Parts: sequence; C-alpha cells; structure tokens
Amino acid sequence: MTIKFKETSEITGIFLNGEDVTEIIRGSDVTELVSDVADIKNVRIEINKGLRRMAEKNGGILEGRDIQTLVLPFADYKFFLIASPEIRAKRRLKDYKKLNIKKNFSSVLKDIIARDKRDKNRDFGALKKAKDAIIINSSDMTLKEVLEKILFFLKKD
Repeated sequence: MTIKFKETSEITGIFLNGEDVTEIIRGSDVTELVSDVADIKNVRIEINKGLRRMAEKNGGILEGRDIQTLVLPFADYKFFLIASPEIRAKRRLKDYKKLNIKKNFSSVLKDIIARDKRDKNRDFGALKKAKDAIIINSSDMTLKEVLEKILFFLKKD
C-alpha cells in the first residue's frame, strides 16, 4: 500500500495506490466516523507508531489532535492552533465546496462541536495542549498569517 500527497494551491490531494481518494476521505461518510475510530485505543496506538516512524525517517510537520502530547511529545516545536467553532465551520465549508460536497453551515458547526467534545473527553489520546506548546489563535488570521507567526517563533531560536 502506498500513500502519496500532492499539494496544490487549494488543497492537498491524497492518493492511495495511485488512486485519488481526497474527496472520499473528506466526505461525510468518513468524517462522521473518524472520531469513533480514534476512540479505539489499539488503533490509535498503531497509528501513532506509524506517525512516529514517519517523523523519525522523514522529519517534517505533523498535524493532529494528539501529536504534541502522545505521538511526538519531545518535538522541538509544538504549536496548538485554536479557532472558534464558527470560524472552523466556515473554513470546512470552503473545503467542502472545493470538493463539490454539499453541506450546510449549521450541520458542519454541529459536527465540529460534537467532535471537539468527544475528542476532549476521550480516555486515550484526548485533545489537549502540551504544557510547552505555543498557542496560536487563528480565528482572525489567514493561512499566510498563521505561517508567518509560526516562522516568527522558529526564527527566534
């Protein structure tokens, strides 16, 4: 099995064994199940091992709800990005529109709030900030501004 990522100016495409699965994995069938699957401790442990191996082999930037606390707790830099659920719902709707997925704001907002609640309260791999993570509130920031803020901290050292 091979997984490859293709970046465009709009969105990162994900290819599984050469097949573009970007739309499938971002569709509602998958996103509605992600948190439930993430609740399975053994699945989470195995995924985290794979992420750790990938980071050790290739370096890079990893994003996820427990990367800084469980996957790479000794990472050189940890950033904890936050934004209001309403802003995140608007951003998600833009992503869906690019993928021709039809959703409405209220259902996306409801899904985000419910997932946050589940993720913050799970027994293993809960969504929480590492003590040494830098908080960046991206609610009123563009992607470019967020990247500039992160680079500011990286250049400080």
